[in-house]
Amino acid sequence: MSDGTKGVKRLRDINAEATRKALVEAAAKRFASDGHAGTSLDDVAGDVGTTKGAVYHHFKDKKALFLAAYELLSQDLIASLSTDPRMQESTVAGPIGAFLVLATQDRYRRVLFVEGPAVLGSKVCREIDMRYAFGLLARMVGRYGVVELLPQVSIGVLSNLLIALLIEGAQLISASEDPAQTAQQVELLLTQAIESMSRPLSNA
Repeated sequence: MSDGTKGVKRLRDINAEATRKALVEAAAKRFASDGHAGTSLDDVAGDVGTTKGAVYHHFKDKKALFLAAYELLSQDLIASLSTDPRMQESTVAGPIGAFLVLATQDRYRRVLFVEGPAVLGSKVCREIDMRYAFGLLARMVGRYGVVELLPQVSIGVLSNLLIALLIEGAQLISASEDPAQTAQQVELLLTQAIESMSRPLSNA
């Protein structure tokens, strides 16, 4: 293959990757605002300025596109959380509050915590959630001394349980008729639960 042909192929690959990225970003916005049922592939293609055929070139169907959008938003949520100043607070209430505030924003709420499990299945969603959140959770539980106080519990088991609690909290807030009040209750319960694991055990 000549250098010219290789160059054309590389350019084609770059353009294809750029198109795929644009489609996923557009889909994430559409799914967040209109939901899975309310979003068509024509909508997404139109937002990018391409055709539905181009969407099918990159994704088998709408569910596959939703999966890519879910993964993008999950990754973006954890990236935003990792740079939030509340993550550096001296008590666990800071990180928990940061997660609940970010997770229930319109950008994330519908896709990750309302429709994601129904469209993709809870197992798939949890695998994606853990892929991006595990490292952050591991650092968090280490900072607050949970691992030292519970040496018989692996970091994997603990992180899975913690993320389940956080996700359930976000889902409760997202589905609540009074999100502000529910958020206060969820934050209080999660904070007390994790702080209880961070305190020295009584000898009594």
